[in-house]
Amino acid sequence: MAFEARELNAARVAFFLAEYSGSNVIITHVKTPGEDSAKKARVMDAIGKLADKLRVKFELDEIIVESEPSLGDIAQLLVKNAERRQCQLIVMSAHREAFFTELFGRVSDRVVRISRTPVILIETPRDGMVIPDSPRRMLIPVLYDKFIPGPFIIASALTSTASASDIEIIAASIVEIPPTLPLEAATTSSEMRDAERSFSLMVSTAIKSLGKLFSPRILPVRDVGFDVAEYSKDEGIDMIILYSSGRSGYGKLLKKAEYEIVKKAPCICLVMFASSGQGA
Repeated sequence: MAFEARELNAARVAFFLAEYSGSNVIITHVKTPGEDSAKKARVMDAIGKLADKLRVKFELDEIIVESEPSLGDIAQLLVKNAERRQCQLIVMSAHREAFFTELFGRVSDRVVRISRTPVILIETPRDGMVIPDSPRRMLIPVLYDKFIPGPFIIASALTSTASASDIEIIAASIVEIPPTLPLEAATTSSEMRDAERSFSLMVSTAIKSLGKLFSPRILPVRDVGFDVAEYSKDEGIDMIILYSSGRSGYGKLLKKAEYEIVKKAPCICLVMFASSGQGA
């Protein structure tokens, strides 16, 4: 953490997951000279109240550096501390940055690329966005044909408490259609009906294994980012949980469709990356 207010979204997710799994939370901060102690105090006070509410234990690890570290140095320090602490998951805040920072990699992107454990980035598409205290609807956009359980497990964990048990979780298979094909023709085609049957079977697997009800949808789109954002607005989605197959290489961390969804989303997005050697 850098003790920014937006990072409370990541703390909230981490604490709910810790409550679900019976784990402790390790908050890691790379401390540089001349930091704002008042900002730290405000954020830590909010974190302490959240921990008390959920009855989750947490510790603060501060890594002190003598000079201003590079983005790569910060990522290395965070990952090394997670390994030293034998953490099973890294939950980290992320937000839109300047063009060149995003091109060469934000701190969060660099953490994902070098971490050997799964990572969840809590993406804030625009400043001021927060996870509601009582979210009503979650969306899992499914971009891949095979069943990837990660987002379904995360959604189940976040809705496991009695106060969150009535949250609707919508799992939507994102089907891109050609711009020249009329929407009505696409939705009534035999290929779309086959896709709907196949996806319903996939979702039923998640229901059986996790004991949580998911509402399956088929969402035909022409512009992935725009159409998913509009669907989210129309359906009153409070949180999007997305699996990303991106991890290594240069340039933007997310694949094009994933990036467009996060960029245009009207709410906080949780983006899950599998540990090294796993994935789509």
